[in-house]
Amino acid sequence: MNPTRLLIVENQHEITRLLQSKLKEMGEGVELLQAPSGEEGYLLGSFSPVDLLITEYQLPGIDGIELMHRMRRLHPSARVILLSRQSD
Repeated sequence: MNPTRLLIVENQHEITRLLQSKLKEMGEGVELLQAPSGEEGYLLGSFSPVDLLITEYQLPGIDGIELMHRMRRLHPSARVILLSRQSD
């Protein structure tokens, strides 16, 4: 059985570490990929399938919404979670 591949795209290292530690608790069968920018996230996603994209909404360059659209063209069945540090 193939592992579930999760891609975290977040430019704040502390948030990425927190997400990774919690997601690793899901156990074996989960492969975590990480990128600090939308461009790098898209590049990672173009080389391998992604089951779940977790991305910051406001990224420099390609933002989370644009990344979501691009990734869904590559992987139509991928789920997406958008994060935001904005209070409104």
